[in-house]
Amino acid sequence: MEEFDYIVVGAGSAGCVLANRLTEDPGTRVLLIEAGGWDRSPFVRIPKGFSRLMDDPRTAWHFPAEAGPAHREVWQRGRMIGGSSSINGMVYGRGGQVDYDELERLGNPGWGWDTMLPIFKRLEDNPFGASEVRAPGGPLRLSSATGTDELCEETIAAGVELGWRRADDLNADDDERIGYLMATIRHGRRVSAADAFLHPVRDRPNLTIAVATVALRVLVHDGRAIGVRTRRNGRTVDYAAAAEVILAAGAIATPQLLQVSGIGPADALRRAGVDVLLDRARVGAGLREHRSVPMQFRLAATGGYNPLLGNRLGQGRAMLRYLLTRRGPLALPVYDVGAYIRSGPEATRPDTQLLIAPFSAAPRRPGHALELESEPGLMALATVTGRTARAASPSRRPTRGPRRGSWPTSSTPPMTVASPWAPSGGCVSCSPPGRSRSGSPRRRCPVPVYRTTGRSSTRRWRSATAATTRSAPARWGRTTSTWSTRSCGSAGWTACGSSTPRCCPCWSRATSTPR
Repeated sequence: MEEFDYIVVGAGSAGCVLANRLTEDPGTRVLLIEAGGWDRSPFVRIPKGFSRLMDDPRTAWHFPAEAGPAHREVWQRGRMIGGSSSINGMVYGRGGQVDYDELERLGNPGWGWDTMLPIFKRLEDNPFGASEVRAPGGPLRLSSATGTDELCEETIAAGVELGWRRADDLNADDDERIGYLMATIRHGRRVSAADAFLHPVRDRPNLTIAVATVALRVLVHDGRAIGVRTRRNGRTVDYAAAAEVILAAGAIATPQLLQVSGIGPADALRRAGVDVLLDRARVGAGLREHRSVPMQFRLAATGGYNPLLGNRLGQGRAMLRYLLTRRGPLALPVYDVGAYIRSGPEATRPDTQLLIAPFSAAPRRPGHALELESEPGLMALATVTGRTARAASPSRRPTRGPRRGSWPTSSTPPMTVASPWAPSGGCVSCSPPGRSRSGSPRRRCPVPVYRTTGRSSTRRWRSATAATTRSAPARWGRTTSTWSTRSCGSAGWTACGSSTPRCCPCWSRATSTPR
């Protein structure tokens, strides 16, 4: 059995950093294990190539998830060197000071903002230079997607009219703000954790990287982790660790590896035929995942990326421009504009993130990467960070989900719940007034929509939870949805919005993708 000082399972964002730091000492032998392959695909380098990577099982894990009663999703995570940082949308958001201080208050020393801020400053190579909250010169090279499309400027201007401050650096403070997103991109190329931390040191003689190697279980002797059993090229190979075994396989794979190694809820392990080494009820339970609501808007005038990327000729031109200049839509993150706002007047600080892009997606086709509509459109992804979802407990399968507006309590198992925006009793949209397609009485959908007011060409912000109207860009037209809901009974495309809107976009299917 080959021996190392440290064995790191998972060459994702954490694993790449660990391999870098641990091998700074030339006397320390480190083995980095990755189930996927090397990050050699050209789509890893091209920022807009992320959708091809996410849909390819060779480069992304597709984890089935039960998000509620009869509500299944697929959660995608990176399956290559760099992990999810090699396939995500490259949006770089650090989180707020209050969030880190709350982590420390809950009993996690070392996670407070006073500790984390210096780490961020050492980590980043920020294009805005040095300040009290950022610094240049770090290994993680960043950029800001400024001046990408006229529609982005109009979107930011609309946010300023709503009272949100325009910010060049969205990570610099915690008030309500809108601006161009910071991204892990430099000179038109993705900067993954592997680019920043692993590739610069991969030739160190004390670092061994084993790709296409699946960790099967942690080897334990006398209560101590002594190594890892793996499968590579159809053979079982054991590796020994003289110092430590470090599991950095992500929030889904790491607890699964612990469980198959005999560490987890005893009842669940026994039912699965796994010998129990340590009874730990919380291993594999309590995962919290953000719930995002996608919204799309039809534009009343030409603009955005759809005319550029919605056809093969435009895609060819964009690719040629990218290859020659490393510029254009292909050199940008998945979203161009971001905003941090309060979800309502009762919120004391921003608790909602908006990600906005000047394109709209066509209905998904199985086996195809993200495709755009031919007509101009705008897409937004809204996430209320104060409302989170929970993953299903491995020890007790939920038999029914919480009722609308309720959440798991101490008497119910932790589970993933559907988007808080979607009514559980049936979709209230995409059907004539009176009854929904599921047969339940119609209710007003809580998702805000743009609508036409009277005969004028202006649009007004209509919220079902607040009696307010807010101005919006004149070219923003009716809303559309490419993700129809199960309760609607639709199978693909739903177009909503008119001068007297009867329906609004309403998703019971939410997204969960690495960012």
